[in-house]
Amino acid sequence: MKFNYQPQHTISQLPSNAKQLRRAAFRFVLIISCSLFITHYTLSQLVPNLGGQRSGISAFQFLKIGADARGSSMGEAYIAVVNDVSALFWNPAALVNSESNPSIVRTPASDQVSGETAYEGQTMFSHTEWLVGLKHEFFGASYFLSGNDAVGLAVTSLHTDEMQVTTETQPTGTGEYFSYGDVAVAGTYSRKMTDQFSFGATIRYVRETIDVLHMDGVLIDLGTFYYMGLGSSRFAVVVSNFGANVYPAGSVTRSDGTTVNSFQSFSPPTMFRLGYAFEPWQDEHNRLTASIQLNHPNDNAENVRLGAEYEFDRTFFLRLGVKRTIGESLFGKAASTAEDYTAGVGVFIPLGITDASLDYAFANFNDLGVVHRITVAVTY
Repeated sequence: MKFNYQPQHTISQLPSNAKQLRRAAFRFVLIISCSLFITHYTLSQLVPNLGGQRSGISAFQFLKIGADARGSSMGEAYIAVVNDVSALFWNPAALVNSESNPSIVRTPASDQVSGETAYEGQTMFSHTEWLVGLKHEFFGASYFLSGNDAVGLAVTSLHTDEMQVTTETQPTGTGEYFSYGDVAVAGTYSRKMTDQFSFGATIRYVRETIDVLHMDGVLIDLGTFYYMGLGSSRFAVVVSNFGANVYPAGSVTRSDGTTVNSFQSFSPPTMFRLGYAFEPWQDEHNRLTASIQLNHPNDNAENVRLGAEYEFDRTFFLRLGVKRTIGESLFGKAASTAEDYTAGVGVFIPLGITDASLDYAFANFNDLGVVHRITVAVTY
């Protein structure tokens, strides 16, 4: 769900050691920001954009679609922010840090461990109106085995309505129909190794179906999540969708009557991600979270994600995000990628017997149109 923090001091009341930590955190962020700025423009001059050469080499592209509205509205700069059941998609190490943890909850405002709660897990359902009429669904559920161990199950799908088969001689349809669909079922284990460090792993079975052909694969996600001890700073590393090459199974009859049953193999959409997040401003009623993430996919150009979330009174949320290929300007319209900016809102609803959240996200894809997401999550 959402961070349920209770700051111990206002900024003016912070003890001297806390002020030193805050100053150190800001120095660290300044260094990182300057390094990213220099790297951003240096790479644009010295390193060619190889995304075009690598695009189209991977299968299971639906695994790259953001699972929920909160993470997607923050530009998907989320692996160091996520603290709910959507960690099943973003970062398996963060699942054990969820606020539904029944015994140990780390607050972002300090290094203190606090909180007892009656909840033992969380469920989430997210629906996305994807591009060109595609529908994307995500369902996740988590359960805490102990204060330091959590498990989860997630199901992801991408599907369309049935479409007519057309040929050169029958452009209006042959009377036959075909369908396209993807599905992934994943199991996750997350472990808090220390008060500051957690680790997680996911095993995912994936099937992609196009008419009479299908591809099957087993993929692995590995993630880490580390509270740095500098204010609320945290750092995360995730490798997602790692596995062997896959190839279509089945046979296709060509228009000349010949049959094809041997096809090229494809790699899965493996991605290496680095993320950093912290709260530059927070008090009793307000909180601002900022995050940055660097992505290295195996089938496209390296890219950077920037995200921000403003929270008022732990109830209402406003979010913004920017997606850019390395070397692109952070301002204006994205020139070398379909993805651009994101935005969203959310509300946290305490219901007494449970807590619920409702989130909405908007994503702009320049020439391709817009994407809308809605997510509902409930603790139990």
